Amino acid sequence: MATLSLRERKEAAVLPPIISYVEAAKSRPQKSYGRWNFFKGPLEAVGQILRNAFYFPMYKKKIDAELELNQRLAEKISYVLQHPQALCSKELQVVRGCFSVRDIDVQIEGPIIRTFRVRLFESRMPIGEKKLRVILFSFNGNTEHGRDIPVRAQTWNPLKIEEVSKSPLSVLQAFQASGIRIDSLVTTSLGNLVLDGLKCFSSESTASDVIPSTLIINRGFTSVKKVANQLYSFPLNYILHGAAKLCGWDADPEKGLLNFLERDSHRSIHSPRNVVIIEAQKDFYFSEKGALKADIHEKISQLGVSVFRAKFWPYPFHMRSHHALSLDHLENNPETQVVANTMSFDLGQGEKMSSAIARNIFFEGDEEWHTCFCVGGADATRDTGTVREVMPLLSAFIDEGERRAQSSETIQNEPHAS
Repeated sequence: MATLSLRERKEAAVLPPIISYVEAAKSRPQKSYGRWNFFKGPLEAVGQILRNAFYFPMYKKKIDAELELNQRLAEKISYVLQHPQALCSKELQVVRGCFSVRDIDVQIEGPIIRTFRVRLFESRMPIGEKKLRVILFSFNGNTEHGRDIPVRAQTWNPLKIEEVSKSPLSVLQAFQASGIRIDSLVTTSLGNLVLDGLKCFSSESTASDVIPSTLIINRGFTSVKKVANQLYSFPLNYILHGAAKLCGWDADPEKGLLNFLERDSHRSIHSPRNVVIIEAQKDFYFSEKGALKADIHEKISQLGVSVFRAKFWPYPFHMRSHHALSLDHLENNPETQVVANTMSFDLGQGEKMSSAIARNIFFEGDEEWHTCFCVGGADATRDTGTVREVMPLLSAFIDEGERRAQSSETIQNEPHAS
């Protein structure tokens, strides 16, 4: 019988329902307010108001009716995926048959113990000789508690943006410490804050070891300043950005990405990196004044990183919805602008972006497993994230795997020339 390597044994192991991880850094960074320290309490209160209004809409006392309706519908679909006896459509039956779905609690140990409940999707069997694992992180539905006994858990209450941006990275590290290699990182909308969180690492080598070789930015958050300029006119844009900066809720993931890649390029030994940038031409939040720099792909390429950048016009959907549409609604139509492609990312005419990711990224390499860590947006829960972010990727993976399996079978059955 063949002997499995250490990594293969770890990959084959079943992850426990609870994972504990001890951070090297402080679990809750403390902000120094300097001469404003006297106003620490009021500033934190204002910061939480800004957080609930602009970053965490699910934290509002009265959640928007649209979000409540989406959540209820998403809960039904998530229930079907996790319960084989539940009746469902043929598409959901296929996904349920190919993937197991369960939730795992990741406890980040520190003076305050934060528990992040993530959703784990794992292939039940190889498809096209490949297995896929997707780990879905959501900013919503998490808890925290002190070390007092008995435990009194309460809703996770991040006091400033550094804690928000660092937490997905801590969870990612927890899985890596459990023996799971993360191959790709997908950041959707507010999830792109993880790039701002890279500045929290104590050394460049740690950040380089944590971030996977492939990064997919899906209509990602650019910076607080840019979004304020996009949504509001003078002087409200300056007031909001100034308040966010003063209260510890300012961030610049775009700058964080470039700083990280520049530091990473100076390492004597580093693996090749790929960056995929997905944009909507009329993104309500992150186009025009709120968009990434027009030449960011050139700066990334100059740092020795392969990059694919495309801007989509999802037809026939209303422009206001372009930011939130799932990846299977971003098709390569005649209005698609492929701005850069130095990584030979193949995107066929009429092809959906979810399909292109499955073919170009998930099925690349000789490893049995591809593991993708997916960070959802501001309003994403585990259920809505399942439907909007993960389901299109799972379906695309199944379709691509079946296509490869059929192609391989056809080649094997072809008569050999005499």
